[in-house]
Amino acid sequence: MKKALGLVVLLTLLAAAVRVCQLDRVPLRGDEAFTVRFWAQNPAETWNDLAQREPHPMGAFVLFWGWKQLAGDSEFAMRALPLLLNLPGATLMMALGRRFIRSWAAVWMLGLLWAVNPFQVWHAQDARNYAIWSVLSTLAMWLFLKAVQRSQPRDWILYALAEIAALYVFLLEPFFVLVQVVYLLLFHRGRVKSAFLTWGMVMIALIPWFIQLSRLSGSGYEGTAQKVSLEALVSEFIPTILFGEVAISGMTGAVLMTVLLVGLGSGGRKQLSTRLLLILWIFAPLILLMIAGTRLSVFRPRYVIPITPAVLLSLLWIGFQAKGSKRSLPLLPAVITAVLVGVSLYSLNDYFYEAPPKAPDWRSLARFIENRDYPNDLVLVTNLDPAFGYYYHGEAEEIPWSAIQDYAALLEPGRGVFVQVGDNTFAASLYLQENAQLIPPVLELVKQFRPYYTEANEIENPLDLQVGDVTRLRGYTLLGGDEFGLTIFLYWQPLRRTETEHVAFVHVLDEGGTYVAGEDHVPLNHNASTTAWIPGSLLRDAFAVRVPPGTYTLEIGMYDSVTKTRLLIQDVLGNSLGDRFLSDRVEVK
Repeated sequence: MKKALGLVVLLTLLAAAVRVCQLDRVPLRGDEAFTVRFWAQNPAETWNDLAQREPHPMGAFVLFWGWKQLAGDSEFAMRALPLLLNLPGATLMMALGRRFIRSWAAVWMLGLLWAVNPFQVWHAQDARNYAIWSVLSTLAMWLFLKAVQRSQPRDWILYALAEIAALYVFLLEPFFVLVQVVYLLLFHRGRVKSAFLTWGMVMIALIPWFIQLSRLSGSGYEGTAQKVSLEALVSEFIPTILFGEVAISGMTGAVLMTVLLVGLGSGGRKQLSTRLLLILWIFAPLILLMIAGTRLSVFRPRYVIPITPAVLLSLLWIGFQAKGSKRSLPLLPAVITAVLVGVSLYSLNDYFYEAPPKAPDWRSLARFIENRDYPNDLVLVTNLDPAFGYYYHGEAEEIPWSAIQDYAALLEPGRGVFVQVGDNTFAASLYLQENAQLIPPVLELVKQFRPYYTEANEIENPLDLQVGDVTRLRGYTLLGGDEFGLTIFLYWQPLRRTETEHVAFVHVLDEGGTYVAGEDHVPLNHNASTTAWIPGSLLRDAFAVRVPPGTYTLEIGMYDSVTKTRLLIQDVLGNSLGDRFLSDRVEVK
């Protein structure tokens, strides 16, 4: 007993350590943010609105709502719920190993395999219901088998409670109930009365579930997954269940599926009920998902994640059966475990440290825009991604680019437009590139535009300086001042056109007056040459520099590109400032 308890504690701690690793390193992906922002609303609101169009049962909404009230809505807190509820999976795997293989070696091997299974880890770090469903479905299956074996009222009640919980967490749990029904009718007909009485009680408890399902049926939801493909089923599903999203040859999937079918299908009538149960547990949900996928786009491995225990259990069961055969292979279970653990650790390393994160860097994007936006600005996103809204708390309005009917209306005077870079924003971005001023810096995720038309009221630091006899400097505005750089808007009011090209400059000087960084360019990056600009107009000239955190002064001026001679600057009273203007102190954080 102490040995068993020690194994349970040790492997559960291992599972916890793996799942906690870098739990909040990457931002929430879109579906996770949808959970935090909308699933976890007041249950009355979700029942009246969200439950009619979101293809997940109310139990998931209520569960995340209750957890949010208790733990808060931070990334770590909301991901902690699936993490914690996924941990009992290690104990359940050990119990299944004891039941099916009757070997202490199998017990610890299966607990270990669950602890480091990349697919379970990925979803345990995901603020969704898949990792929770995986454990609840496994618990229901284990309690069902226990109830069938002993047929005690207490066992049937516990099974019913677990099955109700699993059904209220995920709508595809009936796939696994069907596995139980078929297994019962094939091998335990003497328990039919007790089982069907239990299922009848379950169905009564599911009346709200059926009501929600009927409302969903008319919602028009079609799913967002890939189309059904037998090739994908064979090549992707089992490898993904075992090793997560790591790149593995499609042939590996075919080999694994063949091993499972041949290993479980051979042996005549020896342990027939066990072999057929494992076959049903793995392949019935896959077949049912394919059938469902012909009507809805739900063809993804995560929609059958509760087959994970069956796949792991089957591979070890096959190994132990071969070990006990006449052609004894005593090390085969250990070899299978070592290979699975080795590939799993490789996949986890890829997931934690090497592979791109599951979501864009929403934190940086939100921080970038918040340091540069104004109340009249717009943020155009590829779609109304809830993850961006979770992180962004700025003043600009967030709208999907597809909602814009008139692109010209974007160029309202004084308005900044931030465009999330992506394939779906091509039309909006192309229009703005051709008709608006691109403001540096440009990040991988976003571009900022402003209309060329400039109004004096957008100048935050007004000036009235004459630069030679060429132009007046009407002021400057600062944006950013963060890790992405400092954007400086200079506002020129041309007095005349020049015969030679003139160059504007902004240099950043440290507290000792030493040059740190800077940019020199023809006004508006050659879009407003001093040889052709219009006297009397007001031009916004954008500069971008990157400097370490600190206190700086800006050195601003203009020079002849041929002679390199700087123009002299005078204030409104005619006092000379020399060949440069020095700004007030600028803080960069």
